[in-house]
Order: sequence, then C-alpha cells, then structure tokens
Amino acid sequence: MVEGAVKQVFNGVECVLPAGSLQLLFANDKHQLASYGNQPATIYNIHVGNLRFQKDIASLSDSLPIPFADCIQRIAPLPQTAYHSLKYKMEELIGYDRNRPLAGSLFRLLTEEVLWLLASRTHDLESDGILPDWLRETYLQMQSPENFRNGFSRMVEISGRSPEHLCRMFRLHYGITPREFILEQRLCNAARRLELGASVTEAATLAGFRNLSYFRTAFRARFAMLPLQYRREMSRQ
Repeated sequence: MVEGAVKQVFNGVECVLPAGSLQLLFANDKHQLASYGNQPATIYNIHVGNLRFQKDIASLSDSLPIPFADCIQRIAPLPQTAYHSLKYKMEELIGYDRNRPLAGSLFRLLTEEVLWLLASRTHDLESDGILPDWLRETYLQMQSPENFRNGFSRMVEISGRSPEHLCRMFRLHYGITPREFILEQRLCNAARRLELGASVTEAATLAGFRNLSYFRTAFRARFAMLPLQYRREMSRQ
C-alpha cells in the first residue's frame, strides 16, 4: 500500500489498511479490497512463484522462525526505513524486463526483505514461555460450540488481539494453528453427534461445517473413515 487507505476483507476478517501497509497473501486466501475514505489509493502487487518463495523461506528458517501457516500476515504500517526500501525496489522492478539478471536479483532481494520483516515480528511478542491469561481464556471459550461454529473471526473477537498476534501466540504455546484447533473441535463435535444418531448433514451443519464435501474429506483424514461409515460403526457398539 503506497498511498491512501483501503478496506480489506481477508479470510473473513475485515480491517482498514493505511498507507505503508504490507500484506502477504497465499494462493488459497480469500481477499477483497474496497475503497475507504475520500483519498485515492495506490497499491503495488508483486507475485512470487511458490517454488521461489519456498526456497526463500528455507534459506531463512534456520535464523528466524517464520510462522506463516494459517496467519493473516500483515504489517500496518511499515517502519519508514523498510517502507522506503520496499517502495524503491518495487518501483525499479516495474521498469525492468523480468528476464534480465538484474531484475531477478532485485526480485529476490525484495521477497527476502519481506520475509525478514514478517519473521522479525515474532521477537516483540510475549515469548517468555508463560501462557498469557487472554490466550488461556480464548482456548477455553473456543471449545464451546457457539464459538467454534463461528470460526476464526470469533476467535479473534474473543482474544481481543490482532489476527497475526493470535496466530503466532497460539502456535507458540499450543503447537498448532488456530484453524487446526477449530477444525479439531468441529470434527470431534460432529463425531459425537453421529454417535448419537444424527445424520451426516445435521452433524456437519451443527458443528459449523458449510461444505459437506470438505467435511467428509476432513472427517476421513481425522477418523480414517467417512462420516456415514463412522455412524454405522458406532451404532453397532
């Protein structure tokens, strides 16, 4: 984000991105932008190939933890020095032929700088090994069906923290991502409903699943059988 501000909906979470914001998106992220305020906005969009990105992550992972999985990776706004550095590289890339060696080097520097910026944010978090009260309370509350049915956005609301902070702290203290935790709560809830005789559709819906195909795939990965087979097996016991 170079100038102005935009309203963003990122994987169901809405926020305003001011000038100087950095947002990292993966291919399967759901991302929408809309105008915000009276000033026009200017955005630079840089596409990084997955293989190149994975190599860059591997080159840095020994130096800094990079907890990208499941997180909304955003810095808003960037530190001024970092902002001007990235802006310069992006503007230079616009005028280069991507096939030129210099363009490739500049592109690699840009992506690695973005990774360092995101990774370095883990050092200003509550990382002293003590489980924060707010995180413990979030964990407990998200075990309730009325909460885990509403997914990650509800978890962010309960925590009172930014999505980025919540993701990193949850992984730090519980070893899994928030979405993995929510999925586990939903699957176990659906399994209990199937054991009590609920239909597959009813069990999935009441547990918070909106897509039956995804529910069946996730259920089989977790319980080594499809929901209907699980229901039949449980009814025999």
